[in-house]
Formats: sequence, C-alpha cells, structure tokens
Amino acid sequence: MPKKYPSLKPKEVIQGLKALGFVYTKSEGDHDYYEKPDKIVQVDMGEKEGSASPGMQIIINNSGYSREIFYRATKSTAKKIGMPPLSKEELRNID
Repeated sequence: MPKKYPSLKPKEVIQGLKALGFVYTKSEGDHDYYEKPDKIVQVDMGEKEGSASPGMQIIINNSGYSREIFYRATKSTAKKIGMPPLSKEELRNID
C-alpha cells in the first residue's frame, strides 16, 4: 500500500498545483508561491529530494483540496497513490 503522503519533487508539486488552477505569483529565497483566490501554497524549491510526508500534508492542506484530489491531479502523482488521474473534465469541475 502506498504511503499516505508520498514524497514529491518540487516539479511534481508545481504540476499538481497548476493542474488545480494555481498560478505562480512570486519567489522569496528558495520558496515559490502559487495562488488561487483565497488560497496560497508555498513550495520549497530547495527541497531537491522531494517534500516528505509532513511537508506534503501542509501543502495539501494549504491548497484546500483533499489528498486524493491533489495526488490525482496529474498522471505521475496519481500513480504514486495507486489511483487513476482525474480527467480534464473532472479537473474543470473541482471548484
């Protein structure tokens, strides 16, 4: 059984955020910020080996989406939790 919050590389986190409609807004040091109305997510770009479980939980909580929706947003992250990715139609209808 896959880990509840498998580690993701910053690039994978960003792909998931973009698939969910977040847009890049700024960088401060090693951190990039992605936003949607009323939601801000900070991504540690210095984390080369991937965000560990506690870090992923914080990112997912800040995104406002469930673990399942966040990981299913892209094909590569869905595979890490053993579920199919969301279709483009499902991604459009999430909010």
